[in-house]
Amino acid sequence: MSFEKGGVWRNWVGNQYCVSQYKASPATESELVDLITQADERDLGVRVAGSGHSFTPVVGTSGLLLSLEKLRGVQSVDKQRKQITVAGGTRINEVGKTLKQHGLSLINQGDIDSQAVAGAFTTGTHGTGIRLGNMASSIAGMRIVKADGDVLVLDEGDLDLLHAAQVSVGTLGVISSMTLNVMEAYNLHERLWRDDFETCMEPPMSAR
Repeated sequence: MSFEKGGVWRNWVGNQYCVSQYKASPATESELVDLITQADERDLGVRVAGSGHSFTPVVGTSGLLLSLEKLRGVQSVDKQRKQITVAGGTRINEVGKTLKQHGLSLINQGDIDSQAVAGAFTTGTHGTGIRLGNMASSIAGMRIVKADGDVLVLDEGDLDLLHAAQVSVGTLGVISSMTLNVMEAYNLHERLWRDDFETCMEPPMSAR
């Protein structure tokens, strides 16, 4: 697979942009390996654009800008172990729809669900209190294509390395796929209200 001519990339709010020399959209892990190997041989920096929801400069590169929009889909569902494996470019809403068909749900997610799972999970998105971890805490395994093109396979057999990769923000390589712990399907009830500043600053009842 060869590179395409690059160009200007901007995130969704327009506060981050870059001009890459090349771009590419692999559809399989083998194509991803080939592209990263070529970039390594040509001494090009590599970044992944994801869905562009980050406000931070994690995407900008003058080298090769990858998009995983073609590398997506739920690859397997294990109802007994309550685990699924998804390609790195799969959108959260796609995961949710497939899980619902199997009576399962993600353990945690935000109200915006158009992000790619690899970016949303490994940037530490959406933690909730001390009992419900962020989305990254549900990662049970990963396949990461390293800078030299080798594939790093992580699972719960090496928890130290898996934990290091869970919020790695792309520093270990490009995520080809992820295995996620999930749970039985559930429904949420949304409750909206307004309060004044003084009420919001009051300590919780348990702390009084």
